[in-house]
This record gives sequence, C-alpha cells and structure tokens, in this order.
Amino acid sequence: MEKENKADLKNNCTPRPDDGDPSQERDKPSLFKSDYLLLSLYAIFIGAIAAYGTIAFRFGFTAIQGIFYQFSRGDIYTAAGKLPWWQVLLAPTIGGLVIGLIAYRFLPGRRPYGPADVIQATKKTDGKISVREGLMAAAVSCSSLGVGASTGLYGPVVHLGGSLGSWLSQSLKLPRTHTLTLLSCGVASGIASSFNTPIGGVIFAHEVMLGHYALSSFAPITIASVVGTAVMRYHMGNAPLFLFTETQIQHVYEYSLFALVGFMSAILAVIYMRSMLKAEDLVKETTLPRWVSPMVGGVLIGMIAIVFPQILGLGNESINAAINGIFPLWLLLALIPMKILATSICVSFGFGGGIFGPSLFLGAMLGGATGTIFNELLPGVVSHTQIYIVVGMAALISRVIGAPITTILLVFEMTNSYSVTTAVMIGAVVANITSYRFFAPSFFHQQLYLRGVDPDEGREVELLKSIKIRDVMSTRFQTIPMTATISEVEAILFSSQVSRENALPGSTRPSRESVRQNKKDLETVGSSDHERRKKAGSDRRKNRGDYSQRSHKYQDLCIVKENGKLVGHITMFDLMQSKKVGETAPATAGAMASMPDLILEADMDINEAMGLLANFIGISIPVVDNHKSGRIIGIIYESTIINAYNHAVEEARTEERGMH
Repeated sequence: MEKENKADLKNNCTPRPDDGDPSQERDKPSLFKSDYLLLSLYAIFIGAIAAYGTIAFRFGFTAIQGIFYQFSRGDIYTAAGKLPWWQVLLAPTIGGLVIGLIAYRFLPGRRPYGPADVIQATKKTDGKISVREGLMAAAVSCSSLGVGASTGLYGPVVHLGGSLGSWLSQSLKLPRTHTLTLLSCGVASGIASSFNTPIGGVIFAHEVMLGHYALSSFAPITIASVVGTAVMRYHMGNAPLFLFTETQIQHVYEYSLFALVGFMSAILAVIYMRSMLKAEDLVKETTLPRWVSPMVGGVLIGMIAIVFPQILGLGNESINAAINGIFPLWLLLALIPMKILATSICVSFGFGGGIFGPSLFLGAMLGGATGTIFNELLPGVVSHTQIYIVVGMAALISRVIGAPITTILLVFEMTNSYSVTTAVMIGAVVANITSYRFFAPSFFHQQLYLRGVDPDEGREVELLKSIKIRDVMSTRFQTIPMTATISEVEAILFSSQVSRENALPGSTRPSRESVRQNKKDLETVGSSDHERRKKAGSDRRKNRGDYSQRSHKYQDLCIVKENGKLVGHITMFDLMQSKKVGETAPATAGAMASMPDLILEADMDINEAMGLLANFIGISIPVVDNHKSGRIIGIIYESTIINAYNHAVEEARTEERGMH
C-alpha cells in the first residue's frame, strides 16, 4: 500500500489539465459502506480474541507466581512476605535467566516490546506487526510479571492486542488504513478488558495510537472495545479494578489542593521517566551479555524485595492497601523511591512488562501520603484520603502515557463519580501543563525520539519522506560549457525550443542564424517584456503550474565543467540586467555565472526540500547526484514540490476519513 501511495504522489506531483474533481473519487458510497460493514465485523472478532489474550495473560503470570511464590493470585507481596529471604532472592534471579534466554533466542530485537513499538509500527511499517513477535513478547512479559518483575500488565496487553489486529489485516491483505484501524481495535479491546472501561479503551486507541479521530475508525474501535469488555465481564465478573468507597469532595477550596497534587505528580513523573532512561544508558555501557542482564537485574530486585516485598509484580495489592488506609505514612513515602528503583532496574536489565502499572502504584503512594498529611494537619477540613489517591494516580499516569483525556474517562468509568472526575481533571491538567518543558509529551514519545522516530509527524510528512527528489525531478534542462560565449548563452535563453542535447558540453552549438535572431530578440526584450511575461503567466495557468510542460523560452542555463560538474548558472534576469545597465558583458559563460542559491541532492526527500524552500526565490532548482561530485542530473521546479505537498495533505486527509 505504501508503494501505491508513493506512486500516486509521484504521478500527482504535477497536476494534469484533465484531472477531475477529487471529490468524485470519494463519493462511492456502495464501496465505502461495504468496507465499513466488513471492518465492523472484523472488529467483533479482534475485540474477542484480544480480550481472551488478556485473560490468558492474567492466568499465565498468576500461574507462574504460584510456582515461584506458592501463591496463585495477584497478591504477590503478601506471599513473598511469608517466604524465606533466599527464596525471594532466587525467584527473580532464576526467572531472569530464563527470560534472558527466551528474549535473546526468539525476539529479533532481543528485548521485550510495548506500546512504543505499536506506535512506531503505525508510523514506519503501515501498522504491520509480526504476530509471532507479539506472542513471544507477551510470553516474556507474562513470565517477567510471574517471577516478580516490578512492571505492568497494560503495556504488554496493548502490544499483544495490536499485533493480533495487525495479523488479521495482513492475513486478509487489507489496505493500510484498515490495518491501522484493526490494530487500534486490538489495542482498545486490551485496555478496555484490562480496566473494565470500554470508553477509556476507545479514547486510548485514538489519542495514543492513531493520533486522530475519524468515523471510519471510531465505529470499529468502539465495537471492539465493547466486545472486549463484554468478554472480560462474562468470564471475570464486573468488579472494578480498584474499589473506591469515598467519592464525595467536601469543600470547594480543595481543588487548589488537587492542583498541588497534580504539580507534585508532574515532578514525580519526570523523575520516574528520567530514571528509567538513565538506567538503560548505564546498563548499555556495561559489558553484560543481553541474555545475562535479566538475571543480574533479578538479583537486584530480589535484594530490594527482601525488605520491601510491596514492589514485586503489578502492585495492585499494594495500591488497594493504600486505598484502604493499611499502609502508614512512612511506608507510603518509602515505597515511592523503591518502586522507581525497582522498575528502572527491570526496564533497563531486560525484563518484560509495561510502565503503566508502576505509574499507578507511584501515583497511589504519592496521593495517599499527601492525603494522609492533609488529614493529619487539617482533620475534618479536607476530604477522605481516597480522593487524593485517585487524583495522584490519574495525574501521574496521564503525564507518563501522555493521554489526559483517556485518564479522565478511565477514572469516571471506574468510580462512577462526577465529583471525583472533576478533581482528576484539575490534577491531570496541572500535571501536563507544568512539566511539558522538562520532558517529552509521554514516555513513549521519548522512546521513539531516541530511535529517530517522530510520533507527532503527520501522515503527509510520512508520504513526503517516501519520495526522493530523483523520483520527480525533470531531466529537461539546459547545460552549457564554461567556455561558451555570451552570444551562445543569448541564443539558448531566447530560443523557443532547444533540446538538451544541443547544449551539452562538446555538442553542436546553435547556428549563426539562430544567434542573430536571438540577439534581435534581446535588443527588443525591454519593449516586449510585458507581453512575454503575460504569455508566460498564461502558459503557467494553462498547465496548472507545471513548468516542465511550458513551451516558452528557458529561464536559466546551468554552467558545467567537462565532467558535468555544476559551477554556476546564468538566468535570463541576469542577462537582461547586464544589458540594461550597459555593463560590458563577460567574454564567456563561466565568467558571468554565479552559483545558485539552492542546490538539492537527488536522494533528498521532498519533505526536506520543502524546508529548504523557505528563502528560495526563483523557478527551477538544480539537482546534483551528491554535493561532493556536484554533477548535475536534473532540475526540479518549485511548483513540483508544492504540488507534492498538496497531494500528500489530500491523501492523508482522505485516509483519515476512511475513504481511500
């Protein structure tokens, strides 16, 4: 599909006079409605299998926990607290060795995958993800959580759901737009089934994965999210992930306190994200083999867990303990740096899992500590600590994943409380606006930036980057040797039709009659300049800006050495100005030539060329094979680049509308 889009853009860089109205191509309701219906049916299937994938993931890591910690539920820290210290130390160590071997052997990147890889696929591979890699990455993350890695469930579930959706689309050989939609269906189902929040799943898929909202994708994603939630509720019940019993805000002035919690959450989020990146850099500087790294990380995790078993696994049990007021203030505060340290170790040393779960953990501990302090200092004057825990969790996670709208809706669905949701809105907004200068919009954004991928690039930029200058340049250009006389320059510039071959170095030069006639043209150019420009403008309008199709006289000449290296150019304007002021014309073309203000390389993409056009004044731009050799191989017109951009924008908008 990408090749088709690229070919379309090449063909459409220069509009044709017989081009029809693009809207006529869009208005095909029967085909559109057929695709629309099929995507909805596919969404049902993807929503179901992604939800079952989430269920299998949950059962898988709890089963592994039972093996290592003799405990079959997700409440891992209670079980670990009753085990001898050596068993707590050995569980993540042995598990790390197994995980390292699996990742080294079966994952191409020799590392676990997560949401950043799904976003990268939407940008670089048209949403194509290997289902085998998706399943293996899920197995690594499942095993990691089972042995006590301090990571999350939701990142691996997002990648698994996305890979399943991509697999179906690739199997059916669907176009790019449908692939992205089905990928997002899997993501939405994974989030919805994990949190029991269908609305949050829909918004997450659009806000984080697609980056836009369109009816063509919104309907299938909604269906998949609802189906995923229904499957999870049928098998696992309708209980919320976290149960909040206190949802009433007592005083209006507390919104200022919620804003304070949001500000502190922003600081903590930046520390958390920077810590993970710094840990990765430190581990990369070591000489540890990739397959050994998780085992070394497991030793460190085990050492921390001997003292603070609360950092093991998902951390849901610890979050619920904070919600129910079981943890004292000192433990709430102590668990914050310990969780950051543990998660940074796991992420950097190669354990699988996401960062979503630890973010919830950190937000809960911060909110719990803040609420406890407020209630101790101002007893009876502030709301219950649970409110502050919700605000802390939401504010911190919204900053880490860069999705405040998704976070607000997740909280609303989990609490069914407008009052708590308004508090979360304040906390999330403050957390995002106070820290955007100190870190990327999300942790996923930063991961992609480090890989050389810009997740904020629009689809039109991707299309423009796929087209090279050599693909759309014109080979109809005039060159002349440095030794050519000015009379020969005049003859070529004012001749109506001169083939390129007649002006190449060493070729036959124009006849004397042609030279005499064009000298006459030059002498009268001042009086007929208005008519000439008027005709040129008419030709441009007739050909809709296609300078390569004009039949009027050439505007400039490229001066080259014998080996074809560009040494300058002479424009008609330069020649006219020289005659106008009465200057003595140089004897040769080489003496009169000046270097063009802009020279493009053939392998440069159109998007880069667009950026260089900002200060360009002229008509055509020389194209060289590379700047080192300087050999001219073509020219490109400003109109060609602008038309390429216009068609890319139109193509991107058409895809977003689902009409491609």
